[in-house]
Amino acid sequence: MAVSLRVATRFALFAMAGELAIKAKILPWRKNHALKVSKVFYKQWIEKRGTGSTEHTKILESITDYIDKYGDTKFTWGNATPSVGGDVRGDQTRSTDRAGWIKTAKNCEDIFSHKKLGIDEYDLIYFFTASGFRAAIGDYDKDIAIKVLEDEGWLVVRGKKEAAKPLRFNGKQTRVYVIHPKIK
Repeated sequence: MAVSLRVATRFALFAMAGELAIKAKILPWRKNHALKVSKVFYKQWIEKRGTGSTEHTKILESITDYIDKYGDTKFTWGNATPSVGGDVRGDQTRSTDRAGWIKTAKNCEDIFSHKKLGIDEYDLIYFFTASGFRAAIGDYDKDIAIKVLEDEGWLVVRGKKEAAKPLRFNGKQTRVYVIHPKIK
């Protein structure tokens, strides 16, 4: 459900509660006053926030901003990652506050076919841990963020029952969100 529809539903609920309170003489307002006030507040909310899928855009921006800010410090190169530009190796020192792992698409063939998905072999694929994913999406709802990623084609593969896929890194099975940020 779009954010504007969820917010409109809440304002309608406030209006209905207000009208019931007026009818029960709990509030000293005239009939339909709560409805009018709710409409005004909703209109102000729309004007301040804007229309369109801004939540959708902000979720994608939140993830790309997180990668821009922490891509070099919170992501460890996954096993068998080749040297890119001659200085990055799969045995890179472990991140102390890991948000996940990173590989080139070419080194993910055991997980998915980058060719079938139209992903360049040297594009970076991020494997977010649950805590790393939560940090990257900030205050946004996880289920909504996953839906946005799926709609945009950023969630490359998923588990059978949920978006996180169980994969093995450094000999340990971990559920990760496999994300290819299509940064334009």
